Amino acid sequence: MADWPGIYRTGTATVEEGGLTVTFQNAGNLVQAVRPGDRFGGHRGLLVRIAAVDATTITLAVAWPGPAQVAEPYEITFTPYDSGYRQALQTLLAGYDVEGMDVILQNLEAILAAPDAAIIVVQQAPIVAANAEIAMQAKDAALAAAGPIFPSEAVGRAAVADGEVFRVLGTPGSEKSIRQFTRTNSSTSDEGEGVPSTTKVGALEARQAVVETVVSPQVETSVYEAYTTLGADVDIDADERVMRRVTAVGYEYLLPLRTRLLEANRQILGGREYAFLDADEYALSGYSGDVHIDADFRIMRFEEPAEEQAGAVPLRRGTLRGAIIGDSRTANAYTGVTKGLLQPRAYPFWLQLYSKGAVRVPSDWNFGAAGETTTQILARLPGALVSAAEADFFIVMCETNDAVDEDSIGNIDAMVAAIVAAGKMAWIVAELPRGDTTPYVGHTWTTQRVARHLRTYNRLLRLAENPNVRVIDAWPDLVDPASSIGAPQAGLFYDALHLTCEGARRLGSRVWQSVSDLARTPVTPAVSAADVYSVDNPLGNLIPNGMMLGTGGVKTGTGTISGSVADGWTLNATASYAVTASKEVRDGFEGQKIVFTGTAINGSQLIALSRGLSLANFSLGDVLELVGQIEVDAGSVGMYGPDLNLNVNGTDTALSVGYQPAATATSSNPSASYGGPFISTPFIVPADLTSLAVAVTIKGKSGEPMSGTFWVSRLSLRKI
Repeated sequence: MADWPGIYRTGTATVEEGGLTVTFQNAGNLVQAVRPGDRFGGHRGLLVRIAAVDATTITLAVAWPGPAQVAEPYEITFTPYDSGYRQALQTLLAGYDVEGMDVILQNLEAILAAPDAAIIVVQQAPIVAANAEIAMQAKDAALAAAGPIFPSEAVGRAAVADGEVFRVLGTPGSEKSIRQFTRTNSSTSDEGEGVPSTTKVGALEARQAVVETVVSPQVETSVYEAYTTLGADVDIDADERVMRRVTAVGYEYLLPLRTRLLEANRQILGGREYAFLDADEYALSGYSGDVHIDADFRIMRFEEPAEEQAGAVPLRRGTLRGAIIGDSRTANAYTGVTKGLLQPRAYPFWLQLYSKGAVRVPSDWNFGAAGETTTQILARLPGALVSAAEADFFIVMCETNDAVDEDSIGNIDAMVAAIVAAGKMAWIVAELPRGDTTPYVGHTWTTQRVARHLRTYNRLLRLAENPNVRVIDAWPDLVDPASSIGAPQAGLFYDALHLTCEGARRLGSRVWQSVSDLARTPVTPAVSAADVYSVDNPLGNLIPNGMMLGTGGVKTGTGTISGSVADGWTLNATASYAVTASKEVRDGFEGQKIVFTGTAINGSQLIALSRGLSLANFSLGDVLELVGQIEVDAGSVGMYGPDLNLNVNGTDTALSVGYQPAATATSSNPSASYGGPFISTPFIVPADLTSLAVAVTIKGKSGEPMSGTFWVSRLSLRKI
C-alpha cells in the first residue's frame, strides 16, 4: 500500500546498474498501486519513468542510472489524481516519447556539477496532439467519475449483477475509448455501443514544458501561482508541470508568472546533492524536471524562498517609495498648504517610523479623497498611476463608503490589476473594523452592512495568492472579538470609522510587518558631531549640535523648568507646565530627555526645544530634509506630540513630522512606547526667507491633564 498519496515504498526492490527491470519483494500487487508514467528512484534522488508494470516487477523506460541494489528500500513517486482521471491520464502519458526528460534527470548531477556551465533545457511537447488527446481523456475521466471503469471485461462482469451495465477503459482516441457491456451471466456479457472521445469538450490546453536555465550552482526556475504544497486542488503531471483542478475530474495547466534565480544551500539526499528546503518556508513554487517531493513532504529544487532562509540569496532591498489611495482615512495622512505636515492619526506616519524610513510615502503621492467610494477611487486611479509613475507600490484602503449594492470586490480587483499592470506592487488593507456610525446620516451600521463589510474583508484576504500583492490584515490588532457587529476595541477609533493615533499606530505597525521583507535600507539619523555642513561637505548637517551634547542651553518661559539643556538649544515651557530636563545616553548616543506634567489653560500652550539656524548656509531652491531620533516612553497621558518642526520666517511651520494641533486634534498620542527616526517631506527654500529654526514641540489641549517623557537626539537638516 502507499505510505502517503504520492509515494509508494512498500517492501524492497532489486535492480542492476544499467538494468531495465526492477524486481520487488513483499511489495504487494504492483498493478493495483503503480502505473506506467510513474517514477522510480526517489530514494536515490532519481526520477526514472516507468514504462510497464506487472504484479512483482516494473520495466523502466531507460536504463537505471543509479547503483545496483538487492532487496533494499525504494521509492516510486506518483501524482495523486482522482482514481479514474489518474488512470486515464497516465495511460495517455505512458504513450508519449519523453525520453528526453529522463535523460535530463539522469544527468542532472553532472549538469549541476559543471562549473559555470549554462545549459538551456527546453522540452517541446507535441502541443497539437496533446491538446486533442488530453481533451479526449478529459471526457473519459468525466465518464469515469459517473461510475467505475474496469481494467477488463472479466473484472467488470464479476463486479456487477446480471443485466447491469459496466464500462471498461478502451483505447484512447478510438471509436471505443470507453467500452460498454451488459452482463448476461457470470461468464458472458454483451458489448454495446462504445463511447468515442472527442476533441470538442474544450477541456485542458497542453502547454510547452518549463524552460529552465541551469548555471551551477544556481537554477532559474519558472514560478507558478502561489501553491506551496500539493493538495486536493493542485497537482503536477508526469512531466512535473503544475495543474490546478477546474472541475471534479478536470485540470488546467498553469503558465509560469515569471522566473527568478535561486541559489540555496545544497544537501546530500539519497546519495545526490539537492537544493533543499521545507515547503512551508517558501512563498511560491516553481515545478520543473528536477522538482519533486521527498518522503518527508519536503520540496527539492523549489523556487522563491522566504527571504534569508537556509542561505538563499535575498532579493536586492532598498528604500521603497510608494503612493496611498483611498478615502478620508488616507487623505488625513498629510495636512497643511504644502502637505508638509505628517500626522500620527494616519498610518503612513507609523509605517515610516517603524520601518526607520525604509518605506516612505511622499506627500505628493497621497491620493486620498474624503467620502469616496471604490467606484470613484477606481476612476481616479489611472491619473494617480501617472502622477506617481516612479512609485514602487500603491497602498489601497477603501470600501467603507460603498453602497450596499456597490461592487466593492470587483472594483478593488480592478485596482489591483491596474497597479500590477503598471509594474508596481499592490498593498491592500483588508478594510478595518467599524462600529455604528450614527454621526453619519444614512450610514447606520445595519446587519446587512455588517455582513457585507465582513464579506469584503474575507475576500480581500484571498488577494494574497497573487505574488504581486501584499494584504495587510489589521483586524486582529483592532477588532473587539466579542462584538456582535465586528466593532473595534475601545480607544482605537474616535467615531467608529476614523482611527485614533493609537489605532493608526497599530495599523502602521501591521503594514510594516506585512512588507518588512521587501525593504531594509533605513534612514540613518546623525551619528557624529564632526558631520557638519561646509564647502567640503555639502551634504553635511546644517543643525549645530544636532547630537545634543553639553549642558549649556537656555531655559525660558512662564512654566517651571529644572535641569540641564544641550548647548545652543532653548527649552521653553508656558504657564501651568512643570518640566524637568536632563541628559541621557541611549544606544550609545547622548540625548535630551524631557519629563513634563500639567494642564493647559488654552490650546496655544506648549513645551518646545528649539534653536535657530544660520541663513548663510541656505540658498534659493535648496531642497532640505529634516531627520531626528525621537523616543517616547510608555505611560504618557493627553500628550499631543512630540512633533519635529521646521519653522520658516518666525511662525510658518513648513514641515512637521508627528503634527498634532491640540486644539482641534481628534485624539492624543498613544500611551505606548515608540521611537525611531522622524523624517520630513522635502522642503524647498523660498525667495523670501528671513529666518529658519528647528524645534521639537509638545502641545496641550485646554482643560486636559497632560504628562509624559520623551528623548531627542541625532537631529539633522541636509540638502538632498
